[in-house]
Amino acid sequence: MEEHQEKLIKKQESMYLPEKVEWKPLIDGPLCQQIREIAFWLAERLYDPEDVYNCIQTLATPTLNTYRWSASSLVGGTVGLALFYGYLARCFPERDWHTVARAHIQFAAQSTHEQGFQSPGLFEGVSGLNLILCYLDQETVCYQRTRSELYRLLCRTIERYIWHNKQKEKEITTKEYNVVSGAAGLLAYFLSDTLSLAFPELAQPAIETLVEYLTWLGEPGQIKARERWFIPAQALPQDFYRQSFPSGYFNCGMAHGIPGPLAALALARLHGYTYPGLDETVAYLSKWLLEHCVYDTWGINWPAAVPLEAAEDQLAIRSLAGTWAAWCYGSPGVARSLWLAGQALDNEQFRQSSLQAMEAALRRPPAQQRLTSPNLCYGIAGLLLTCLHFAHECPESPIIQYVHPLLRRLLSTFHPDTPFGFRDSIKGIAIDQPGWLTGAPGIVMALLATATSIFPTWSRILLLA
Repeated sequence: MEEHQEKLIKKQESMYLPEKVEWKPLIDGPLCQQIREIAFWLAERLYDPEDVYNCIQTLATPTLNTYRWSASSLVGGTVGLALFYGYLARCFPERDWHTVARAHIQFAAQSTHEQGFQSPGLFEGVSGLNLILCYLDQETVCYQRTRSELYRLLCRTIERYIWHNKQKEKEITTKEYNVVSGAAGLLAYFLSDTLSLAFPELAQPAIETLVEYLTWLGEPGQIKARERWFIPAQALPQDFYRQSFPSGYFNCGMAHGIPGPLAALALARLHGYTYPGLDETVAYLSKWLLEHCVYDTWGINWPAAVPLEAAEDQLAIRSLAGTWAAWCYGSPGVARSLWLAGQALDNEQFRQSSLQAMEAALRRPPAQQRLTSPNLCYGIAGLLLTCLHFAHECPESPIIQYVHPLLRRLLSTFHPDTPFGFRDSIKGIAIDQPGWLTGAPGIVMALLATATSIFPTWSRILLLA
């Protein structure tokens, strides 16, 4: 046991951490007031969790399966609304938004008693709920007992799960390592929850298990085009992907691909953890992403995925089309993972490549950015939030000049005659979404991050900081 514990070492002092950056409003008073009014407008609409649930049932249609509302979900449920009100409480402490956040948590808790959790994952599972309880507990100290119980459950789950099989007896899927449901998101959770400091005897084995797995996944020296994060066609999630990538692919998106593990490992390093091969893996994954980028008129970009047949051929890689300018897929998410890697290793090449990619994404005209929704996941709000992090950490870069245009573009999508003010767009169909990741709450939180001095610690959910 002693040998096991010595592999992962927590230094006394954490290195540079993004939340130590001074955060300030980047817009003037009138725009701040407009955002404040929109935030309060939405807060009134989402006030009662039962009313929200009933509204969703009214809006749902049998032909459009977009309302996978789950009260216990962070990204598409009541837990995400609790986060929204928790952030409002920090931005506007003179109002009692904590009480509303508590009502949403209680509603979510009742749902978990009835339905249970399907996974430990960050976006839909136990860790997502506990991360929000941690966020709320920093202000109210109401959830310590529940948090402790869930934390212990998560630690046991992590230690019991078989994260990899070196004999490759089972296929690896993105669900195992990604931000949404896998090891990258779970590691981000354990790095964020203050209980990891309170219970080091529980945290150490869990964090080490996740770091060990992700370090193994991205271990340097793997056979080119046979890296462990390759997803064979039979393991792809939908027929569309299996038809588009008949030989399988390497996913390049922050949400589901290798940038997520890279960002998670870099954050572990920034939190002061060391582990054999950790630095080498962060460097290896960063170089892999830079070797698999593409270029267009505006600069560097990434494809959504690299098909197997192109992975061994540099010319074939360069001929791939870049994807949209979103958090989930595209330069903003990838650039942020490279930035964190550059900070963790103090590597100027990774930092500069990251800035170049982000600047290229912002230079692209809206038609080339291909953002058809205002949301955090694949829309304007996600691009704005990523832009804000770079603007605060690199004030000398030209990135800051894009904040105002992006903000005005996002504000132009607000329509108070709709149920939640902002509408998602799926295959050209306008959808009213109350969920955090693809709906109005996340959009308004990105707006508030532009207009207040409250650091958006919740952006850790997206591994942006």
